[in-house]
Amino acid sequence: MPSYVLKLFVAGDTVRSRTAIAGLQECCYEELRGEDDEYQIEIIDVLEYPEQAELAKVVATPTLLKIEPVPERRTVGVMETREHILEALGITNGMGRRSIRWENSDE
Repeated sequence: MPSYVLKLFVAGDTVRSRTAIAGLQECCYEELRGEDDEYQIEIIDVLEYPEQAELAKVVATPTLLKIEPVPERRTVGVMETREHILEALGITNGMGRRSIRWENSDE
C-alpha cells in the first residue's frame, strides 16, 4: 500500500481545479517518489460524482483528503505554493515535521 493515499475533490474543468491538480501532482512526484514514499492520488470531480462528495462531506472545492498515513485529515482551498502543499501533507523538508493545520474529518 502506498505511504500516502490522497483524494482531491475539484469542481469541473476550471483554472482553479487544474491548478490544484497540477500543483498536487507535481509536488507529490518531486517529494514523494522513491522506495519509501510512494503515493496514490484520486481526483474526484464533484460535478460528475456528487455522491462521493456527499459521502466524504465535501462542502467546498478544492478539498484534499489525506487518507494515509492516518489519521485521516482534510484541507480546503487552493494551496498556492509547494510549501503550502508540503505543509498540508505534513511532509518533512530537511527540518523535521512541520506543524500542519488540518480539520479532523471526524468532527
